[in-house]
Amino acid sequence: MEQREIILRQKLGKHGYKLKGANERFFVKCTYTDKVASPLDDKKQPVYMTLDEVEKWLNDRINEEKQKEQLWKDKLNKYKSILKYPQYAEWCKDVVFDILKEYKAVINENIDFIKAEVFNSESELYAFVGYNVENILDELQIHKYDMSMSERIRIAFSETYYKKYEELNADVLEKEVDDGEYILQDLVGDGELTENDLLEIAFNDIGVDGLKKYILE
Repeated sequence: MEQREIILRQKLGKHGYKLKGANERFFVKCTYTDKVASPLDDKKQPVYMTLDEVEKWLNDRINEEKQKEQLWKDKLNKYKSILKYPQYAEWCKDVVFDILKEYKAVINENIDFIKAEVFNSESELYAFVGYNVENILDELQIHKYDMSMSERIRIAFSETYYKKYEELNADVLEKEVDDGEYILQDLVGDGELTENDLLEIAFNDIGVDGLKKYILE
């Protein structure tokens, strides 16, 4: 195998292709499937190419991908200043309280432990972490389920956030029928306040006292 063929095989491999050949003529296949990637004749059979033709074929594919990537970047830049993002409001705290309400029965099963240890800033539970809303939520179900309450809240918050985000940008989904969902996904974190920012504000707004009042009263 000549050096040029070795180098070309390596280059093809980096882009997800492999070289198949016979009698110094070649065609290209996708790396992880049996799909033939190189040109096909009228009978849908691979067209055998020289190394020069294979290299040109690959460069054409690379240029096509670069053009597609640039077109997508241009489209995203167009929408960056147009998209609307959810703002902080009561819905942020409501997500937290709704999850707590959903697991009220489980919480009540451990209410004595929660009173004595979870809502105790001197508890050993907080020996290495701060006594704050998120860490308190972490401890509420630690002996009951694999997923902590704060993780459940984050998942629910993310789902609610994205639903509101889609509702605010329904016009994008309508105008960009094929790409609207991908545009929203790619730009979801570009708002001035991310979903994590909003949840942290909600935690701070509720505070330890607010959390304690909701759970213990």
